[in-house]
Amino acid sequence: MEFIPALELGVAVLTNADDGNPAGYCDYALQLLTPIVAKEMARAAPAFAEDAERYCGTIARKTATRRCS
Repeated sequence: MEFIPALELGVAVLTNADDGNPAGYCDYALQLLTPIVAKEMARAAPAFAEDAERYCGTIARKTATRRCS
């Protein structure tokens, strides 16, 4: 199991034997997924409409608290 907290990305590989090299599969999955997730996170967020402020607030999750801006 490996995580990239900055991208909120994690990979878990389940095998029924350790000789299947699960770490290699994790590394390969992260190599494939990291550029895709990073590209999506880098996209500019669309501008809010003028009346969107009434929908803004604090959203609490187990992993993070975010505030819309």
